[in-house]
Amino acid sequence: MIVVPDGKLHLVPFAGLQNRQGRYAVEAHVITYAPSGTVLQLLRSLPPERKSQLPLLAVGNATYEEASAAQLTSADQEDGLTRGLYDARGASFPQLPSTEKEVTTAAQIAGKKSVLLLGRNATEAAFKAQPLSNFKLLHLALHGIVDPTFPDRAALVFAQDPKSA
Repeated sequence: MIVVPDGKLHLVPFAGLQNRQGRYAVEAHVITYAPSGTVLQLLRSLPPERKSQLPLLAVGNATYEEASAAQLTSADQEDGLTRGLYDARGASFPQLPSTEKEVTTAAQIAGKKSVLLLGRNATEAAFKAQPLSNFKLLHLALHGIVDPTFPDRAALVFAQDPKSA
């Protein structure tokens, strides 16, 4: 089953839909998501991929500095303000529970040559320094930022890198 959602259909968990017998869609079908029919066609027409040399690059348990993130004021919360990528005032990123276990378990399954970026090493610079095209899988257990007004401002939140702002 290939799903190309649009608009509010992005909010529908297609894998969790049930048939009349109560069986989930994911139990009966391989469900694939594509951003558009054009992208799906382009991906299907790519030449066969070369063999990946490394099984997994996993990022998790990012250290988020509570002291550096300003808290939302109660007035902001009452106003229902949504923060965008370029207005991080008020953003607070608590530690994500169990992401270290999540990525280490994935690495155990994927194989010995898996690379993990954990805690303070889970930075954007460390991620980009990896030979990304050499990995078969990328697993990112991080916070994300979504801006419904400007979707191109969506971002993943890596650990704060002391070498950069």
